[in-house]
Amino acid sequence: MNKSLIAQVEQLEQEASLMIADAKKTSENELLHVSKSMHEAREAITAKADATSAQIIAEHTKQATEEAHRIMKESNDAASITHNAAEKNRDRAIKKATQLFAETYSVPLA
Repeated sequence: MNKSLIAQVEQLEQEASLMIADAKKTSENELLHVSKSMHEAREAITAKADATSAQIIAEHTKQATEEAHRIMKESNDAASITHNAAEKNRDRAIKKATQLFAETYSVPLA
C-alpha cells in the first residue's frame, strides 16, 4: 500500500523534528561539557597561579630575610670593630694624658 503524499510529508516532518531534537540535545550536552571543561581549566589555572604566587612570595621573603640577617651581622661586626678601636684609643689617650700631666707638673708616674 502506497502512502499518500501528505502522509509521507508528515512522516518526514516527524523524522526531521526528531533529528532536530536529537541534534539540539547533542549540542546542549556538548556545550555543557565544554563549559564544564572551561570551568575546570580556569580553576586549575587559578590554583597553579596561586601556588606559583605563594612560592614566589616565599622565595622573596627568604631572600629578604637572609639579606636582613647579613646586614645585621655586618652592622654588629662594624659596631664591634668601632668599640674595640675606641677602647684601644681610650687606653692610649689615658696613658698619653697621664704622661703629659706627669711631665707638665713634674709628678712621677706610679
